[in-house]
Amino acid sequence: MVTIDPIEKGPFFHVMPGTQTFCVATAGCNLRCTYCQNWEISQKTPEETKNFDLPPATAFEQMTKRDCRSVTFTYTEPIVFYEYAVEVAAQARKRQFRAFACSGMYVKKDPLKKMCTTFDGFAGALKGFTEEFYRTVCGGKLAPVLEALVTVKEQKRWLEVVCLIIPTVNDNLDTVKQMCTWIVKSLGKETPVHFARFVPSYKMPDLPRTPIKTLERCREIALECGSQFAYVANLPGHEGNNTCCPGCRKPAIKRLGFKILENNIVRGKCSACQTPIAGLWT
Repeated sequence: MVTIDPIEKGPFFHVMPGTQTFCVATAGCNLRCTYCQNWEISQKTPEETKNFDLPPATAFEQMTKRDCRSVTFTYTEPIVFYEYAVEVAAQARKRQFRAFACSGMYVKKDPLKKMCTTFDGFAGALKGFTEEFYRTVCGGKLAPVLEALVTVKEQKRWLEVVCLIIPTVNDNLDTVKQMCTWIVKSLGKETPVHFARFVPSYKMPDLPRTPIKTLERCREIALECGSQFAYVANLPGHEGNNTCCPGCRKPAIKRLGFKILENNIVRGKCSACQTPIAGLWT
């Protein structure tokens, strides 16, 4: 699968705002999330999908034609096509493109450290905050995910954390508070957190969409725990889509969904008060 997306769709809200990214995916995943929104490809084998060759040279040619400034491995899990992703990312950086991964972060430390040598950043999914949730809903374990997120920060790669909030499944606010406390303590207050709205899918078609008030409360909890940047995702037009300066609290970036309406960040700082705002802005 190949497509062109706004970088904000990652979600990457602190990375080259308003630019296009060249997105690549293959079939497969190393988790079995029962709510997966891309299950038609992530829960399939390569033999069950239509495939085509995309050597790095062809990818870079298409990126240049489409005015993309980065390549993002997304929609399915980059870990399952690890060697290809690492090779393309390494060559992309040599050609002055940035490389990113949207990942469930279910990977051991050593291969992840190698990825960090070629990738600029990660949108890391923290799907829940209990071992029971990961075991029963995702078919995995929580501990390796937490270790992987910490590893990305230790390797000084850019990280944005994505938390899909599923009604009655992982929306306990006490657990959300524990998670937000861990994020601020272990990953840093500058690490953006995206609380995404669940849309019924795959093996969870009968659950409702996440109530807006639940997402808003999750964002409030993150801010109360010390997070500088907490967002509401999958709700275009919500004020929780915007980036506020942690210094003066004025809008640093205003968004409508994935569209940039206003960008007040100049050389990595708020144009109003000159407070540095964490991110990869160029």
